[in-house]
Amino acid sequence: MSLAEYVARMKPEQSKIYYYVTADIWQAAKSSLHLEVFRKKGVEVLLLTDRVDEWMLSFLSDFDGKPLASVARGDLDLGALNDEEKQQQERSAKN
Repeated sequence: MSLAEYVARMKPEQSKIYYYVTADIWQAAKSSLHLEVFRKKGVEVLLLTDRVDEWMLSFLSDFDGKPLASVARGDLDLGALNDEEKQQQERSAKN
């Protein structure tokens, strides 16, 4: 997926591009515990496993006005993003 595709599919309330880059293989990255809260909130995370990705991110801090944020760092504020389950309950209540 390209960064442009990621931005196009972002949730309206999502302000950052989230990525995870510390795994050597895609399967290890996919099963990381760092991703649990993002799964719960229905937020996509880019899984970057090529060695060049880490180098590239040292030069790229944002894309299309959206900052890039590593999910491996513990300083992420996800309060504005509702849980998928909560959103489904709200939609059900409206209908």
